[in-house]
Amino acid sequence: MESMDDYKEELEASLKKIRVGDVVTGTVIDVTDDAVIVDLKAYADGVIRKEDLSEDPDFNMAEMIHPGDEITATVMATNDGEGNMVLSKKEANQVLAWDKLKTMMEERTVVPVKISEIVNAGAVAYLEGIRGFIPASRLSDEYVEDLKEFDGKTIEVTVITADEETHRLVLSGREAAREKKQGKERKICAIFCKNVQKVLDGWTYHVVSSYLPVKEGFLFARFCFSARKGKAPLKFENREAIASFVPLLANGAE
Repeated sequence: MESMDDYKEELEASLKKIRVGDVVTGTVIDVTDDAVIVDLKAYADGVIRKEDLSEDPDFNMAEMIHPGDEITATVMATNDGEGNMVLSKKEANQVLAWDKLKTMMEERTVVPVKISEIVNAGAVAYLEGIRGFIPASRLSDEYVEDLKEFDGKTIEVTVITADEETHRLVLSGREAAREKKQGKERKICAIFCKNVQKVLDGWTYHVVSSYLPVKEGFLFARFCFSARKGKAPLKFENREAIASFVPLLANGAE
C-alpha cells in the first residue's frame, strides 16, 4: 500500500521555491510551433520561447528538441501571466557553454561545426550556441584562396581560444585537417608495408621514410626502406630501395 513517504521527494520538489536567475533542469513534455514546454517537477511548468533557445541562426527547434529530452535553462520570470515560468536556454548556455568550451580547448577535442557566415579575414561558426570565429589561415591545413568555398560547409575544428570574460571564441580547422591527412598517410603506409612483406617474404625490413604528396585528387606514395635476409651478405644490409610512385585514391585509405 502506497503512503505519503513514497511521494516525499516529489512533494519536496514541488514546494521548492524557484527564483529568477536560477538554473533549472527539466524534461520536455511538448514542442509547439513557437515554444517548448518543460516539466520542472515543481509547482509550475516552464516555457521556453523559440527565440530563447539558441543564438545559432541555423538552430532548428523541431529537429533538435523532442518530448522526453532533458533540458537546462535559466529562470527569467516565475509567472508568465498564465501560471508558467518563463525560461531561457540561451541564457543558461551562456553560463554552461563556456565551461564546456574551456574543457574542449584543454582536451583538444575535435568537433564538427557548420560555417554559417564568411566575414572579413575568416568565417563564423556556432559551437555550444556561442558564436565562434575561424581565421582564414586556420580553415584548413592548406592555403585557402576563396573563403566562399567554405560557406555552409561542415568542417572539424578544435577550440584554441575560449575567453568568457571577453566573449571571445576562436576555432581552428587546421589541426583536425592535418590529423585526418596524417591518418590517411599512416593507413597507406600500412597497406604499402603489407604488400612489400608479400614480395620480400622471409626478409626483415623497415620503412626509413615516406613521402605522400597530394596531387589532382590522388595520393602519390614513395617509400624508402632497408632490408636484409638472415645472414645475407652485407651488401644487402641497409640497402635503400625507393618504390616507384604508386597512385592511390585519396579516399582509398579512409
